[in-house]
Order: sequence, then structure tokens, then C-alpha cells
Amino acid sequence: MPEKYQVLSRFSVDIKIEPVTGKIIDYEDKGIIYYADEKGNKVQDISERGDGFNYETIKTQAEIAKKEKIKIIAYEWIIPVLLGLIGIALVVVELRKKKWNGLLYFGI
Repeated sequence: MPEKYQVLSRFSVDIKIEPVTGKIIDYEDKGIIYYADEKGNKVQDISERGDGFNYETIKTQAEIAKKEKIKIIAYEWIIPVLLGLIGIALVVVELRKKKWNGLLYFGI
């Protein structure tokens, strides 16, 4: 058979990725290898295969991605905002100290 036909293959892969974390949530691939004539028309299948995540793996990957997304949001937004508020509070406290010290110096 190999002398008369060519061997061709077709494969496809579907991957679902959580966009913030880059974590793979779902994965599925499938493919077929077959004999084809000179024009590329399928004559006979040689082998077929497929693989992918099962429901439990998808669920686990989604939970991991959700936890990582919360961490990223905390690092990018919550922590900087809190540090900014602490900084503002320290400046306000320092300004109030100086104001009271100045008032006492002038005897007011």
C-alpha cells in the first residue's frame, strides 16, 4: 500500500485558557492518520486518536485559575490602594503634628 498511496494526517487542538492568569482550563485534541490517493482523497484510515481533560480536571483547573486570579487582582489593585491610603494617613498625621507644634511654639 505505501507505494501506491500517500500517508496524510489531520489534527486539531482546542485549548481554553483563562485570560488573566494564562492557566489552561480545558484541553482537547483529536487526529486521524490515513492513506490517500494522488489527489489527497482519503482511501483508508490508519489510526485515530484523541485526548483531553475530563470533567474533574477541568473543574480543578478552573478552581486553581480562580485562586490565582484573586491573587493577581490583590497584587495589582488592593495592595497598592491600601499602601496609598496608609501613605496618605501618615502624611496627614505628620502635618497635624507640625501644626500643633507650630501653634504651641507661638503660644496660641
